[in-house]
Amino acid sequence: MEYEERPDIEQRVYLERVRVFFRHAVGTQFRSAIAIFFVGLSLYYAEVPPWSIGVWAGIFAMVTAGLAVVELRYRHATLTPGNAKTWVAVRVALGMATGIMMGVSPFLLPAHGNVASELMIYVVLITGVSITFIGYTTMPAYSIGVASTSMGLLTLSFLRAQDRFHYTLAVMVVISLVILIKKAFEVSRTSTEAVRVNEQLKIVNEQLQTEVDRRHEAEREARVARDVALKASSAKSDFLANMSHELRTPMNAVMGFSGALKSGIAGPLNDKQTEYIVDILNSGEHLLTLINDLLDLSKIEAGKFEVKPEAFDLPEQIGRCLPLVRKQAEAGGVTIEIDIPDDMPVLHADRRLVMQMVVNLLSNAIKFTPRGGRVTLTMRHGATGTVTVSVTDTGPGMPAEDIPRVLLPFEQTELGKAKEGTGLGLPLVKRIAELHGGAFALESAPGEGTVATIHFPGNAVAAGKGNLQARAN
Repeated sequence: MEYEERPDIEQRVYLERVRVFFRHAVGTQFRSAIAIFFVGLSLYYAEVPPWSIGVWAGIFAMVTAGLAVVELRYRHATLTPGNAKTWVAVRVALGMATGIMMGVSPFLLPAHGNVASELMIYVVLITGVSITFIGYTTMPAYSIGVASTSMGLLTLSFLRAQDRFHYTLAVMVVISLVILIKKAFEVSRTSTEAVRVNEQLKIVNEQLQTEVDRRHEAEREARVARDVALKASSAKSDFLANMSHELRTPMNAVMGFSGALKSGIAGPLNDKQTEYIVDILNSGEHLLTLINDLLDLSKIEAGKFEVKPEAFDLPEQIGRCLPLVRKQAEAGGVTIEIDIPDDMPVLHADRRLVMQMVVNLLSNAIKFTPRGGRVTLTMRHGATGTVTVSVTDTGPGMPAEDIPRVLLPFEQTELGKAKEGTGLGLPLVKRIAELHGGAFALESAPGEGTVATIHFPGNAVAAGKGNLQARAN
């Protein structure tokens, strides 16, 4: 994953350089205390008056205490782009004051003092400045400020002696200072570049963490949405199951009483009354079928549907389905053809549900087949033990992109809506086939009809073979 460099990268680098600079403060105080001790010892052996040494050490201690106060306040403050330069300026100023106090020490010596004391002070200053350069590689201004003041004053103290030996020492100090400054800039560039790389890595890590957090939040929201959808789906299924049950009971009563009236149990009916009763029965049967489909579908979705498998002769069961759709086929002028081999095995499945699937597929195919067309029911036993039941029609067909939609509850094509379908038949067949461990597939193309196939797995085939074959009459 690639990320653009943020515009505040230089600002972040500077802030990190300041943090590193202040992290080395404790070590500076310790080194300053050691330097004071050795310089004071050198002054003492050079027979500098004690009061002079005391004043010098007192001022040095005050500067060091100021550094400690600044560093203590820094630890309890928040470093921001607005105050970073102020913190650095104060720290550099106090550092230069330390350098001045170190550089002033040689002036306390007599004009022609102890050479050993001078060399001791020179060594202490050179060592202290070198350590300062090493410790503050991210902030060369501090190191150069401390070095320039201390080493500059040391050079002047050597020049005042006006002899070749001290001139040589002065030249050595200047050369040492130039070398140290050059090295300071080189090390500072390397250190700054390392800080910059580190900050760029931090930015990438922050962006990656932000992306991870965003994805986790999206996943959490997706889980919440999925849980809500599942609860809503479960509530819908429970509602449909309860309502379908409550509707089916009175509908059975309506159909029962209508059938009784049609049979003349309450007396003879005239032609108009008979027509009305027939319409009531037909509408009731249609509505009861819809209610049954709703009840079955809702139970399946709620996980409360019970499959009762048994061994039965599938061709014989097909033969019992045909009379249920023959009247519809005759009314629509559609021919039903059956293609079932004689050696079909016995199927182990739920007899009622298999009959429901076949009737749904035949009824749906007849509905969409124009007058003069045909609907063919084919059954095959595969080499792997599977059993397939296919219903093929010569209807108008549908585009391939419509197939996934018609397999969803209540979804229909424009032609399906025109035929006043419910949109439950095919989804119900698909769910029932899956409950048996099988599958349901649709193949269709405009102008080429539709093939609907139920696939029963090999474990749904029982031992033995059926001995009956359904035939169209």
